[in-house]
Amino acid sequence: MENWIRSLKTLDELPLKSILPEHGPVYPHEHIQAVAGHLEILRGAALSSIGRLPKGELKDMDADKTNALLSGFLKQRRHERSRYM
Repeated sequence: MENWIRSLKTLDELPLKSILPEHGPVYPHEHIQAVAGHLEILRGAALSSIGRLPKGELKDMDADKTNALLSGFLKQRRHERSRYM
């Protein structure tokens, strides 16, 4: 994931007007920042959630447990942001 974030930030520095993916619609340059931001949130959620788990639980992680951890992290972030609005 670090490589994706770094690559997107490198692309963001280029004088691009549009992104032409291999498939799907054409996106404006600003979409690069949105995707990089999304990946940074996911990375933060993973690091924050996994850091709280005992090491024995990590080897038993499956998609359901991962989704539950991510959901809990995002709810916490929304709650924290709502206090400042």
